[in-house]
Amino acid sequence: MSNELTYLIDDDSLTLRLTTMLANRISFSSSLESFSNAKIALELLQKNATNHHDLPDCILLDINMPLMNGWEFLDALKQLNIQKDIFVFIMTSSIEFSDIEKAKKYANVKNYIEKPISIEKLEAIKHFIAISK
Repeated sequence: MSNELTYLIDDDSLTLRLTTMLANRISFSSSLESFSNAKIALELLQKNATNHHDLPDCILLDINMPLMNGWEFLDALKQLNIQKDIFVFIMTSSIEFSDIEKAKKYANVKNYIEKPISIEKLEAIKHFIAISK
């Protein structure tokens, strides 16, 4: 199964544009939806919780964001009780050991990726998804 839909959640518009450009270059997924606000992404996940076709296969998630940070998003996502495996990849500039350790406590977080995002990092995620589905 290929990666059909990806959510990209990051408050930095430059990161959103760059990651989208790189993802499109390597056909990372059939569809990529960008969110500068994690709350909006969460509302859409909640709305589509029972419709697997409208849920993402993958979420690329920043940690440090205003309004709702990545940890708050992950906690809220867990509460939605979605019955689909959604792979979450944390993309952040934080190299704090405590953040890396905290990420391991979330079963759906598959990897912790340091920014800047590159084609190689996206290819590695794409490969992981392909062999895991």
